[in-house]
Amino acid sequence: MGLWLYSGYEQLSTVAEEVENPQRNYPRALAWVVPLSIATYFLPTMFSLAALGNWEQWHTRYFSDAARLIGGAGLGFAMTLAATVTNVSILNSTALASTRMPFAMAEDGYLTPALTRLHSRFGTPWVAIIVSAMVYAILARNTLTQLISVYIWLRIATSVLTVLSGWKLRHKAPELPRAFRIPWGRTGLAYAVVAPLLMSGVALLGSDRFGLRWGALALVLGPVAYLVLRRRRAGIANISESPGG
Repeated sequence: MGLWLYSGYEQLSTVAEEVENPQRNYPRALAWVVPLSIATYFLPTMFSLAALGNWEQWHTRYFSDAARLIGGAGLGFAMTLAATVTNVSILNSTALASTRMPFAMAEDGYLTPALTRLHSRFGTPWVAIIVSAMVYAILARNTLTQLISVYIWLRIATSVLTVLSGWKLRHKAPELPRAFRIPWGRTGLAYAVVAPLLMSGVALLGSDRFGLRWGALALVLGPVAYLVLRRRRAGIANISESPGG
């Protein structure tokens, strides 16, 4: 749950080119957003438990129930409205960051070229956005707890690959121009890589049965799909390079 609540910050790298001066604005935005996110989750939980003391009755929507029990229907409605705004904001940020991944994969030849189409006015990958939204809608039939348990597995896989790519690029292309560079030299890079790896191991060990089953399956399908597509790309390249290809 903790990883789910605070996940997504590493995805900001996928839209760095669309942000004005990300080297300056990303750290400033995170300096505001991270403390506010912590307060948004921690303070209502702490005050609700202090007032009610009924942690064993908590479930996926209990912030609204706790507000209603403490302050009546008005406070319950206000909390529900705030949660709705929060969910819409989370969905928008997810659509912003995650839809650039299939777009980049399509540019590299791992997905259909149709996903690379850009909007004529806004310059956004509108086909990738629509396809991703359709996937989100299909997944909405599952419960929140089920989605979180599988999401954690996929989120960890993406996060691990993201931080490892930062480490690899630092060694492979140290002079490559970057929109944002991890500060504090090797110490900062080591922390950015090791800390997510440790947290990921703890989260996977604590997965529920649904997550262990479907999360592991989803992770296995990724490398399988990669190998199949890589072989397909190699076959196409060989045909094009052969005489008369």
